[in-house]
Amino acid sequence: MTGDLSEGFLRLLPSIGAAGAERRYSLNTPDEIAIGRDLNCQVVLDSNLYGMVSRRHTVISHITEFAGATPSWLVCDLKSANGTYVNGQKLDGCRICREGDRIMLGQNGPEFIIEVNKPTQAATPAPAAALGSTLKPPQSDSVSFTQLFPIFSTGRDLTQKAYLIPGIITVGFVVLMFATVGEARVLTCYWLLT
Repeated sequence: MTGDLSEGFLRLLPSIGAAGAERRYSLNTPDEIAIGRDLNCQVVLDSNLYGMVSRRHTVISHITEFAGATPSWLVCDLKSANGTYVNGQKLDGCRICREGDRIMLGQNGPEFIIEVNKPTQAATPAPAAALGSTLKPPQSDSVSFTQLFPIFSTGRDLTQKAYLIPGIITVGFVVLMFATVGEARVLTCYWLLT
């Protein structure tokens, strides 16, 4: 990648009803950019606002750019609980993205758009603070409800979770075990039926 080529950014679109400054993250790095709630990610999302985002949700890697070529990035879902969507379609593995593509973490999660500043458009470089270049939000010592009980963070997607049915069966079995404590008749009926 050379300095005269296009400069790519990942812009976090504002959520409905959410206040705050618009955030932009530089995509011009040879390293992959991890997005998630984990503090070791390059783009860290606040777990209080984005409980549906996995700790390491998705990664974006710059694809080598040649002079005159359209800049592009490889977006890969990291087997996140709620999936990654590119332009409204669920991502299964990886996909090449270009300027204008929208990346959403979960069905109703945070949405990003890929933007490219062409060299002719950028008269003066913007300060790093204005671009939000991989700045991490301040750490919080509070623990959210969805961090303690991740099953509640998905709401309407519970039926698609692999642990839902086995969890219901396990809870039902445990309740039955406690209900039959001291009830020899229940166990006797069970032995007679088998």
